[in-house]
Amino acid sequence: MAAIRIYYDGDCPFCSRYARYLRLQAHAGKPELVDLRRDPAARKHFAAQGYAPDKGMLVEYRGELYAGARAMHLLSLLSTPSTRFNAFVAWLMSRPSSATLLYPLLRMGRAAVLICLGRRALESEKGWRKSPHGFFFFAFGLFGFLHLLIYIFSYGVALYPTSYLAGLFGALLALFPLSRRLFLALIVTLAVDGVLHAPIFSNHTLIKNFFVLGVLVAGLESWIRGESWAWFVQRFAPAGRWLLLGMYFFGVFHKLNKDFLNPEVSCAVTLLEQVPFAGALIHFEWIQLASIYGTLVVETVIALCLLVPASRNLGIFLGIAFHSLLALSGYAMYAPFSTLSIALHCLFLPPFAHAQLAGNRRINAWLGLSRRALGVALLLLWVVLLACLAHVKAFDQFGLLWLLFPVLLLWAVYASGQAPESVQAHPVAVTRTPVWGWILLALFMFNGFAPYLGLKTAQSINMFANLRLEGGTGNHLVLPWAPRPFGYLKDTVEIVEPGGVGYFKFVKQSDLRLTWYDFLNRMERADAATRVSYRRNGVYYEGITQSDLRDSFANTLHARWIRSWLHFTPVNLKDPKPCARNN
Repeated sequence: MAAIRIYYDGDCPFCSRYARYLRLQAHAGKPELVDLRRDPAARKHFAAQGYAPDKGMLVEYRGELYAGARAMHLLSLLSTPSTRFNAFVAWLMSRPSSATLLYPLLRMGRAAVLICLGRRALESEKGWRKSPHGFFFFAFGLFGFLHLLIYIFSYGVALYPTSYLAGLFGALLALFPLSRRLFLALIVTLAVDGVLHAPIFSNHTLIKNFFVLGVLVAGLESWIRGESWAWFVQRFAPAGRWLLLGMYFFGVFHKLNKDFLNPEVSCAVTLLEQVPFAGALIHFEWIQLASIYGTLVVETVIALCLLVPASRNLGIFLGIAFHSLLALSGYAMYAPFSTLSIALHCLFLPPFAHAQLAGNRRINAWLGLSRRALGVALLLLWVVLLACLAHVKAFDQFGLLWLLFPVLLLWAVYASGQAPESVQAHPVAVTRTPVWGWILLALFMFNGFAPYLGLKTAQSINMFANLRLEGGTGNHLVLPWAPRPFGYLKDTVEIVEPGGVGYFKFVKQSDLRLTWYDFLNRMERADAATRVSYRRNGVYYEGITQSDLRDSFANTLHARWIRSWLHFTPVNLKDPKPCARNN
């Protein structure tokens, strides 16, 4: 029997090289090298003793087991430097304190290398059946592609290489939802693209940014700790669930205003009349009232069902159906937002549901179709048709074609059924949410309440809610007073001569206003020769330039990175306030 036995990961290039070229002192004897990739019995043996092979190298020496940093420290003491590589490692690990400090970095490097090479961890479970959130990855991949389409064909914003990469990685993730590299690549590109595009009015972009931030924090945490992929997924899943519940809260709370409840201007009526086959019915008053109050009731019921384990599948089913209906409206390109919402709903699917779905013959046949040439061709055709419909802004037809995705998912959720053990197996469980998850949720909720504080209006989860808080008055029924303590929403500006600034032209042509802060922000970023005429507090200012506003810039504006958060939509002061895409 060898005096020393080293257990290592044969698929890790660094681990393999170190184990193979290690030269121990004569008294240590020739080591026996055991590749844990080829020895499942050894992996099972160590797991039973509480050792996780993925968290570090294991060494047996003189009847004692050394793991991780202790193992590397032991080997450094027993080794004879034979190469520069060995000498360098031995020098690093020769002291217990430095070994304890540096070993996590080596472990992080190993994890990064395995992901880059497409190799799974030692204790990784393979296959759709073992994936805790396979349907989430599929839906989130589709969202990544649709996110690119809406930026190109609806928002008309500048695109960066990361924008196209996010669309590409998203489409590929939808095809290969178990690919860890694709998911991580999509998360990173969405994060960089979010920074490059900030600020932007889109609420779905805001929710996406919060969620991506949560995934990045969970990824960094699991990377440092050397945890498994399943642990990483279970770490960010609660953040996605709470963000969805927070979205439903503001989806109802912001709509508690007199204009959303007014059938003449309500966004519920406006969106429904653009849904195919619903235009002829929306003229009946009882249909209008049903769409208004039904929206409030349905969103509330969905949130409550998601909170209660026994009714969770019903909440998922209703949530997917509700957002599918919204996506059918030709009023706006709502499908990307609906897809993101559906992806977050999938995080509520209990583990037993995935096991049952994986065993469903029809679902497996559908998943297998995407691996064949015919399936790939049909998917590419579907993607091309979606892009064409988005290009011509046929959003209602876009929604009808997109509907293939949620219909299949609804069928899958229904097919998963409901098992009694799910009540105990998958609670929301406050204790499962990490501290940083609560901080993320608190920031998200604070951002949603920002308009009532007078801080900002854009990206406040104010989605087609008819909410108005600018100009010193408000239409909210619960918080009817003017926003305070900040006064950014009170002071508004009417553009009279836009001076060649495209955004100012849009505001003037649409008979809208700007907050004073937003006006200053855009003037500070405009060309120095720009001359704009405007009316503020009843006073007319003609041909104003940047130099005329220099003192206002200094006294009012913050640094530009702060202004990316203090973001305002154009102000509509009509009473009652009509529905618009920016509210």
